[in-house]
Amino acid sequence: MIFGHQNEYFDKAGNPGLSPSDTKDVTGSYAGVFGIDGLSLFGFEYSAARWNAAHSDQIPETSHGNIEAAAAISNEAIENGSIITLSAHMPDFAICRLKSDYSADLPLYEKYDYFGYTPNVMTGDPVNNILPDEPYNEQFRGYMDAIAEYASMVHGAILFRPFHENTGSWFWWGENFCTEERFRAVYRYATDYLTQDKGLDNLITVYSPGSEPVSPEDFGRRYPGDDYVDMVGFDMYDRTHDDAWMEDFRRQVEITDTFAKEHGLLFAVTETGIANDTLPGDDQTALLPAGNRRHWYMDILESARHSSASYYLLWADFSQHAKHNGYYIPYVDSYTDNGTPVGHELIPDFLELYNSPYSIFADEQKKLLSQ
Repeated sequence: MIFGHQNEYFDKAGNPGLSPSDTKDVTGSYAGVFGIDGLSLFGFEYSAARWNAAHSDQIPETSHGNIEAAAAISNEAIENGSIITLSAHMPDFAICRLKSDYSADLPLYEKYDYFGYTPNVMTGDPVNNILPDEPYNEQFRGYMDAIAEYASMVHGAILFRPFHENTGSWFWWGENFCTEERFRAVYRYATDYLTQDKGLDNLITVYSPGSEPVSPEDFGRRYPGDDYVDMVGFDMYDRTHDDAWMEDFRRQVEITDTFAKEHGLLFAVTETGIANDTLPGDDQTALLPAGNRRHWYMDILESARHSSASYYLLWADFSQHAKHNGYYIPYVDSYTDNGTPVGHELIPDFLELYNSPYSIFADEQKKLLSQ
């Protein structure tokens, strides 16, 4: 299985004076799958300013520049041997404000302010109001136009994963906010808009619910259809750190793998990681500073590698400090004189994953692709 990591090339918890990546600091290689989110197209997680701070070739710090920067970091990842996956924490389109300086000669994505994190806001019932001839269709198309602009500048395939975790109800496209028919219609419309209206041919579409489905039949309730999906996956985080959770994880692998094989689709564990109750001072806690379950990374690999799963992706390493959203892989603070990494307690466990003959990271993948 390929190892994947969200925000791999620009967010980290470890020493900023080392590489841009905690994965690379620990292993010497980048992750084989690089996850980036639509938030970065609008300067919320990544931006032209962040690119300029780390690169000699400068990008204008404008709306288009933010999209250009997201494409540039994605192309850098591809050159290093990583595969790109784009998730989409879409804003609540009912509250996207019209920009005062917009003019008709500018792209539609310049018309509205998409900055910020509002997928968990339900104002205006966006999922039921974004199809053609509905109140927020233009706002939705503007967002899709930014994705199309980004994808047109990326020099490779993009695993596009919209409307993820739809079997839960924490995002405005979730189960409690629309019918199965409506969800399928919205997913299909977004796919058609990008591939037909915008002419993109480098998207591999991913349908990725949460871990709620209890059977392959249940998994398919909101499935948009074989004409619209190339890969299926699921998101599932370990909040109990016990054998019972690992058994539930294996069951979810089996359910999704069965569905994938029945429909002739690729399969991946699209999000996973260790999570914990939020510690005082944190916005969100993932790994603990100490006392984490050992060998978890290998347990996940062993639980999934006998299926057709192609990769598993851990969420981002934002920071090891308070008031940030935690970290999902160990970080390095420094190295000993003989090059041994020093930092988080799970460094040996992560190296165990890297050294496994059943894991693939970017360095190996680049060699394979070059052959």
